[in-house]
Amino acid sequence: MKVGLRDIESLRERSKFDPRTLCWHWLGAKSDMGQPRLYAFCHAQGKKRTMACCTAVWNIAHGESPRGIPFHTCKSMDCVNPVHVRVADSFADVMQYRSKAGYFKGTAVDQRIQNIKKAHLARGVEPMEDSIVLAIRNEWKNRTGREISIELGVSEQTVSKIRMGKSYRHLLPISDCVESMGA
Repeated sequence: MKVGLRDIESLRERSKFDPRTLCWHWLGAKSDMGQPRLYAFCHAQGKKRTMACCTAVWNIAHGESPRGIPFHTCKSMDCVNPVHVRVADSFADVMQYRSKAGYFKGTAVDQRIQNIKKAHLARGVEPMEDSIVLAIRNEWKNRTGREISIELGVSEQTVSKIRMGKSYRHLLPISDCVESMGA
């Protein structure tokens, strides 16, 4: 029988403290992308369930469901410190905060790209070459997604996500990436 996390003390016990960043690095189960998956009481549903890290930490720390989108304010995605979790009204607000905090610069971008590549390899997904992604975005604007997907042997959804900037964001300028996610 699963017991689940009950309070902040149980979060602290199951994590490793980093005195430099003040992060509590989760030692338990994580998703393919390296984010903690926590089993705790969900106030919105009135029962215990497995949740994404930020949502579970917010439920535990505040005793209520978040009224918006919970997100990390630190750059460590395995952090369960309640002080490092905030709630935003929209995803555009999250992206704006992360842009100002430097999430799209330096090692944070490199780490995120590496995590995505690891997840793709774990699922057996072959990465697309950068030249093909750039061709889909720039050169093939007058062709339909269906034509491109048939020619390349990928799904129409993949082509659509590349065109909208939701996939392969590391090939976009940062300003385009923030604009496409906020829209």
